[in-house]
Amino acid sequence: MFYNDHNPPHYHARLGGDEVLVAIGNLSVVRGSLPQAKLNHILAWARDHQDELALNWIRCQNSEEPQGIEMPQVLENVIVAAVADPPACRVILTWANGETTTHDLQHLSGRGVFRAFCDPAFFAQVRVGDYGRSLEWPGELDLCADALWFEVHPSDAPRTGQTVPSAVL
Repeated sequence: MFYNDHNPPHYHARLGGDEVLVAIGNLSVVRGSLPQAKLNHILAWARDHQDELALNWIRCQNSEEPQGIEMPQVLENVIVAAVADPPACRVILTWANGETTTHDLQHLSGRGVFRAFCDPAFFAQVRVGDYGRSLEWPGELDLCADALWFEVHPSDAPRTGQTVPSAVL
């Protein structure tokens, strides 16, 4: 929130290079966009903190300091390390939050663009992609960090069928 900001009462959510303005009264998107899973997460957080957001809006408009609200842990699934286990076609990932997860990629090995996973020397070349948002192998083979996270944390995955009307965006 900003002091002396324009109506309607809203808050700004910025993630990476994306920003969305969310109306506090009805939790609709005023302007901007975020990836759908992140937007769903932000809106769920806002529902839980709507009264606090409204109070902080009033404080900001009165040039008063807003009260702290615990910010959501937004799907910032960032991989910080990857260790390949080529014989098992597995990757052990360490995430920015300190958690370690193991991913069995045997179901991909030998199929389509992932034929190269059958070669242990190739599989061992896994690396963490830019900003920790993917796993990468030579030849532009990559896997999304969010997809890998959701594989072992299905309750964190966005629910299918949830969309924001395009008129709102």
